[in-house]
Amino acid sequence: MKKCTSLRPDVWNAKERWLATLRGRLGYAAGNWLFYATGGAAWVQLDSSLTVPTNPPIVGYQSDNLLGWTIGGGLEYMLGSNWTVRGELLYVEFPSFTTFSHASGSAVNFPSGFVTNQRVDSLHDYIVRVGASYKFGAGPVVAKY
Repeated sequence: MKKCTSLRPDVWNAKERWLATLRGRLGYAAGNWLFYATGGAAWVQLDSSLTVPTNPPIVGYQSDNLLGWTIGGGLEYMLGSNWTVRGELLYVEFPSFTTFSHASGSAVNFPSGFVTNQRVDSLHDYIVRVGASYKFGAGPVVAKY
């Protein structure tokens, strides 16, 4: 949850509803280890709320879908019997954007004179992931001479 305040005591909150990535992986295998770099596109749905302390208070909500990018790295270890464990670190960044602009279809009508554009210079995340996988199939083919 991110909070910002302006010159008026307005309160703006933003919450990521979901985040998805589409990435490629390029790595180096050494024994049972795989060291890899990963990168690609990222999407997020950001739900924003703006509270203007008037009498009565004015509250507006808006949802924005943003496209950004991600890069990271990790390692994976083959335990045997087709099981692997892995860990990775991702950095995700979304470009600057403006929310609560009338052009983007804000869900509330603010009184005239209120500046409702909220500029966000950048939005970024660090994601740490750990996991385990089971690889189905017969396993690697071994050539015999």
